[in-house]
Amino acid sequence: MSKYLILIISMLIDGLIPNITNYTLNNLTYFTPLCTVTSLVFLIKPNKNDKKLLPITILLYSALYINNLLLSIVLFIPIYYLIKFIKNIVSDNLLTVLIQAIITILVYEAILFITYSVIVNRTFILHNYWYKVTHSLLLNLIYALVLYFYKRSSKKFT
Repeated sequence: MSKYLILIISMLIDGLIPNITNYTLNNLTYFTPLCTVTSLVFLIKPNKNDKKLLPITILLYSALYINNLLLSIVLFIPIYYLIKFIKNIVSDNLLTVLIQAIITILVYEAILFITYSVIVNRTFILHNYWYKVTHSLLLNLIYALVLYFYKRSSKKFT
């Protein structure tokens, strides 16, 4: 399956899950899908030049979910280089892929919370951050497992 098709499927899942599970607690959803961010752990290769993937991800994610190109750039460029850095250090096995997904989600949410705190001039509420991260991790680690086993079983993955 093409890496762009996986990226599009991940973005569709990111859009569908909040519509299916619209349960919230104080304006925070129970399940926050970050499947696009999680899929980058599988789509970015350590020594390959995949420079087209980053602008496509930024433009599509910005157009579909964030509606702010600058915020998408601030979010995805550090994530891209973080994944590249981690992939140069460790090999891909089940444990390291799950750890990469956890680190990626933690960093993504931290950048998002800090950026919103600066823009809206609000204090960074650690309780809200941990609530959102823990609820993001559950769903996205399941998605990472699905992608990992699909990658292991498919010869045409990316």
